[in-house]
Amino acid sequence: MAELALFVLLLAGWGAPAVAPWRLAGAPRELRRAWAWTAPTLLLAAAVGAFGLLAARPDQAVGAGLAPLGASLPGRLLLPLVPALFAATLVAAFAWERLERAGWRILAALGVAALGAVAWAWERLGEPGDPWPGGETAPASPPWAFALRVGCRAALALGAGELLAPGRAVCAPLGGLALPLYFLLLPGEVRLLLWHHGGAPTLAAATLVLLAARWLPASLRRPALAAGALLAAAFLVEADRVEQLAAPLTTAPLPPLSRP
Repeated sequence: MAELALFVLLLAGWGAPAVAPWRLAGAPRELRRAWAWTAPTLLLAAAVGAFGLLAARPDQAVGAGLAPLGASLPGRLLLPLVPALFAATLVAAFAWERLERAGWRILAALGVAALGAVAWAWERLGEPGDPWPGGETAPASPPWAFALRVGCRAALALGAGELLAPGRAVCAPLGGLALPLYFLLLPGEVRLLLWHHGGAPTLAAATLVLLAARWLPASLRRPALAAGALLAAAFLVEADRVEQLAAPLTTAPLPPLSRP
């Protein structure tokens, strides 16, 4: 249950800073003020949750080059992007009344960049593979499949982030399309184990809810987004567990020992 709550926080907490500021550029004063005052706390909670996930999986973090963060490219991207986003969010909290449309959109662009780095690092953390020199891990999936999975995870975060953003759910259907694609891009052994572990009903439910959220009445839109984020997080939790079970199947065998 704690892991499920953490995954929901990571999805919504990193997705909202990429979605909400863009829409707030022309939003009423009350909405801009509400977001400006709550965004720093949300971002801080998302950052603490991300570091908590790394701390809970030290071996995986070291193998993925995320402990320390500077040991891998996604980590090196996170080091400047997250502080820059937090600083910009703090500026918006104090100067939101004087922030022009361009300022809100720059804030959204920083949120998108940070989300991309977070999605890359997050996907890297759960990817079984072979060790590279320097401690990082080579993905077990082909590079194109891994890159698409990173995009799918980011799309899910954008859909979950709409829970905290004004306006219609535009990104939620994108997340609904990304979730089954993410499943298809997983290694074959992982897909098979996930299917037999009962991941199909959760996958189907999350996909349908996220796809339908845009066209639901306004009174049902937020509950649907909350349910979609919860179901998507539950699917990612189960996929993450299954990936670890399948790690011995997806990693390459050790080379034969040389004879003296």
